[in-house]
Amino acid sequence: AQSGTEMLLLAPLWLTMASTLAASARGVEAGARYVAHSARYIRRGHGLRPPSPLRSRLGRTIRATGTSERVLSQMEADTERQEEGAEFAKMIWRVQDTLVGEMESLEGPEGAKFNKLPWQREPSTTSGGQGRTCVLEDGSIFEKAAIGVSIIHGELSPERAKAMSSRGRPAAPGGKYSAAALSLVFHPKSPKVPTFRADVRMFSLGGEDTWYGGGADLTPNYLDEEDAKDFHSFWKDVCDRHGTSFYADFKKQCDEYFYLPARKEHRGIGGIFFDDIPGSPGTLALVRDVAESWMGSYRP
Repeated sequence: AQSGTEMLLLAPLWLTMASTLAASARGVEAGARYVAHSARYIRRGHGLRPPSPLRSRLGRTIRATGTSERVLSQMEADTERQEEGAEFAKMIWRVQDTLVGEMESLEGPEGAKFNKLPWQREPSTTSGGQGRTCVLEDGSIFEKAAIGVSIIHGELSPERAKAMSSRGRPAAPGGKYSAAALSLVFHPKSPKVPTFRADVRMFSLGGEDTWYGGGADLTPNYLDEEDAKDFHSFWKDVCDRHGTSFYADFKKQCDEYFYLPARKEHRGIGGIFFDDIPGSPGTLALVRDVAESWMGSYRP
């Protein structure tokens, strides 16, 4: 299990550099083209940022070896996707540990502790994965709480490929995918304390396209209007750090997603929900902020 984690979380730069050297024959005057066209790559995510350290390292290689700008661009995109996926995976492991610690602190010294259950999918030539489910039961405050990490990869079934294509994400059966998620649900003992659900997730298709999703919502048995206002105000502040239109959009998606047609009502007081956001440094920063803010929105 440990070797699988290391393979997922480490993106060996020396392989990228070896590919650079192998592709070097066609790159006449590549150093000049790198300087002339570097401005294209400065505008990233939700704003301007200087060239990444990765870009700088590859830039030095391109000038030394003559690798074409096109090859450099593809190398950079491939490597950044690997690094982004590894960063997301490390983040969800870390946040899971943090959540376990904070929940146990709410339970108190004599309260219940989480049972940590690691698991690993039986590896094959086309699929594999691992994760950890942490479960707390019969606590002094929480009747049950679960926090799960899942990191898997495989090939798309015909049904999954069809479903993705119907949502505007063209996919073919047998296409390779990887996915990772951190999810939780907290059920308190007291009916006066609301149930809390949240998750963040990442899906990558063929190592080329990546999408993120996530959210948080609250379900009280007894409505406290001030608590509801505080909850939504909290998440508006989080969303506003990344885009002023995000909160209204994510709240609307949450209200629609958790609407119960049979009852003609929404589940709880809602919260935020987002899905199919294309991967970028800005998107990853948003998803990380959401996951790291869960307990701040819930605990007293």
